[in-house]
Amino acid sequence: MLDWLYARSLASPKALALEMGDEQLHYAELQALSAQYAGYLEALGLAKGQRVGLMMMSSFAYVALIHALLRLNAVIVPLNSRLTAEELDYQLAKVGLSYLIYDEALADYGGQQHLCQGLFLDELGSEAKKVNPLYQAEVSLEDEAIIIFSSGTTGKPKGVCLSLGNVFYSAVGSSHRLGTLPHDLWLSVLPFYHIGGLSILLRSCLYGTAALLHPRFELETIHHDLIHKPVTLVSLVPTMLYRLLTLSPQAYNAQFRLALLGGAATRSELVEEAHKRKISLATSYGLSEAASQVATALMPEVIAKAGTVGKGLMLTQISIREGDLTLGQGQVGEICVKGPNVMQGYLNDEKASQKSLRSGWLYSGDMGYLDDEGSLLS
Repeated sequence: MLDWLYARSLASPKALALEMGDEQLHYAELQALSAQYAGYLEALGLAKGQRVGLMMMSSFAYVALIHALLRLNAVIVPLNSRLTAEELDYQLAKVGLSYLIYDEALADYGGQQHLCQGLFLDELGSEAKKVNPLYQAEVSLEDEAIIIFSSGTTGKPKGVCLSLGNVFYSAVGSSHRLGTLPHDLWLSVLPFYHIGGLSILLRSCLYGTAALLHPRFELETIHHDLIHKPVTLVSLVPTMLYRLLTLSPQAYNAQFRLALLGGAATRSELVEEAHKRKISLATSYGLSEAASQVATALMPEVIAKAGTVGKGLMLTQISIREGDLTLGQGQVGEICVKGPNVMQGYLNDEKASQKSLRSGWLYSGDMGYLDDEGSLLS
């Protein structure tokens, strides 16, 4: 298939792609910027399957580079800029990067790294203007596209290897559950090294909708944009929404339709307060190993059933297991997931891959149960 950004720029070149502060970028403009980066990286000799780290603040350039790497059939490795130099060194050594692209905000680490070739974003942008752009390429859903590091709460972070197909089918399932409108503007505040943040960018390109970028969670600024800009969707962790609701009770803009919550349990008090404010919620369960969302509940179910994260998305199966034994409704066990959104495996870790991927199922390590309607509670 054609790479996603090129196909989108043909279908809707004048549609809004990105907004940040007072600046906007339409799909034709995003395509042009991405093509310059792709042309330069190709001239450097970047080849299919090579891995490129991205360690930057959220920006138009970051998004353009993501699409440039997809166009080159390279592997995107978004890195957590909040880690220590020692933690980043571990990840760089683990993944084996060909290049690390970094911006001014992270130059102290990026400029001193020694495990791969560093490319400073400002210099890359200047040099990219001197070469021929690469406007399009063929991509395959089977190819590895992203390596994203898990949180590492039970040890060293593991590199989750995702194919382009994993991301594609995750986007299909999410759209089927949440719906997609032509004017959707998804406020993006989750970092791009988080699968939830990265997913917004890739899904928006597939849907032909727009993302409003926020490099960090600045409470007053985000609250302002939810009220005064035509934001229709926002992805948050529950603590972010709680902080937003401590501000003025003024209603969000008339087009706002959904706050997608994930990453932690949503308390009933938060649901009640959002309901009072007429803010529609969708609670979700997801993980990097399944390319983001696995199950999602919309507002009527969220209100009616405390603690639910809903039913599995289209193309995704959920089973509660104890080892190889499938448990019945109401029985607590390990949440297991099957579907085309499930990862290829863990980077350079056959033992961990075999432990997590068994008989076509992803064993998540998280505990939960299914109720009599097939909804997941965790």
